[in-house]
Amino acid sequence: SYLNDNSIVYRTSDTQIVQAKRHQWAQSISEQITQRVVAELRQKQSDYWPVEMNNLLDQSGESKLQLTLNKFNGSYQGNAEIEGEWLLID
Repeated sequence: SYLNDNSIVYRTSDTQIVQAKRHQWAQSISEQITQRVVAELRQKQSDYWPVEMNNLLDQSGESKLQLTLNKFNGSYQGNAEIEGEWLLID
């Protein structure tokens, strides 16, 4: 999947997607999105203190939010296109 690569992906027409050869994300897009989601959830509510999944912490009794992105790219129309699913595991 192109989401596992560091290259920036963008749509050049209604039917064509291009993976950039020289333009890359500064760090893994997965890590960037995880950090952003955690930060946004911390800012917008106070009932929970979201943290990234960490194998060193015992998080077995905690609720988990699982995000799966199927599409994340730019568009020739100037918009970001994002598609995915979320699952709250209580």
